Amino acid sequence: MNNKDISINIGARLLTVIGVILLFGGAIVGWAYPAWHGLLGWPAPQLLQATQIDPATFEGAELTALSVLIAVALGFNVTLLQIASQAHSLRVSRDVLRELYPFLLSWTIVTIVTLIDFLVPPIYVLQIWQDVGWFMAVMALMVAYLWNVPRQLAGEYIAGRALRSLRRVPLENWESENGHAVLQGMMAGAVQRGDLATTRTLMSQLGEFLAVWRDPPAEKNPRYHRKRYRALRNLFIAAAQQIETAPNAVAYALGTAEAGYLLQSIAGGQQGDDHDHPLFSSLLREYEDSPGKLVALVTGIRHALLREVDNPPLLIRYWGA
Repeated sequence: MNNKDISINIGARLLTVIGVILLFGGAIVGWAYPAWHGLLGWPAPQLLQATQIDPATFEGAELTALSVLIAVALGFNVTLLQIASQAHSLRVSRDVLRELYPFLLSWTIVTIVTLIDFLVPPIYVLQIWQDVGWFMAVMALMVAYLWNVPRQLAGEYIAGRALRSLRRVPLENWESENGHAVLQGMMAGAVQRGDLATTRTLMSQLGEFLAVWRDPPAEKNPRYHRKRYRALRNLFIAAAQQIETAPNAVAYALGTAEAGYLLQSIAGGQQGDDHDHPLFSSLLREYEDSPGKLVALVTGIRHALLREVDNPPLLIRYWGA
């Protein structure tokens, strides 16, 4: 998680804490204080009829504002779910909906109480302040939701979660994991769009992960294993099939991931000179009529393995792991 993600996460959590404090504070001010002030020896709360406040007008305005808030939040949520569906991951959509729960729960409670106060006017001025505090709590929870969720739809964040899910699973079981399908779909989509920025980020994450991740069962018995072979190769096939219309820079970025693929294959005993089960045959088939892209891909693999830019090259990190 980079510094920007950390600051966004802290901001969203802070707003959530503020919302919860306002909810509890409103309940204490509007309900607990009027009910227990006599027992505690505190001054009696001011009666609403002694003021010029029209509770019906106030509650009606708050109900209208709450209706606007739910409309905005749900409209934004529909857009977020459409974006999440492009990641081919039910987990991403589920996380989006989970982030909405605190707002929906608070909105439901506040709306019910406000509607009751609209039909049965409150007695004390403090109950008006309770409604004000609760409305501010709903606002804080909605802003926390809108602030935090877009971060979870970023390609880097989704890919990171997918890789973390694969980290705990042996290579031979990768294809049964949702993270494998997420990475496969995201890479293919980025390459098909010719999205160089997203492609570079995804391929860099995947290449670095494959170069240093260790699969103890495979390393203890290094040999050709059909499930391991297919799990790694199939991770790239969909992206390779989209390379024909992509610029050469995308093929170069794909080379970073395929460098990690090469290292991980060798670590598990998938030999590069195995003519019956070649590592790159299915991945290079789309380059037969595009020698420029093939050169870019091989250059990307070579640079990822050997060239030090911001971090040590993958070959050095592989040896270290």
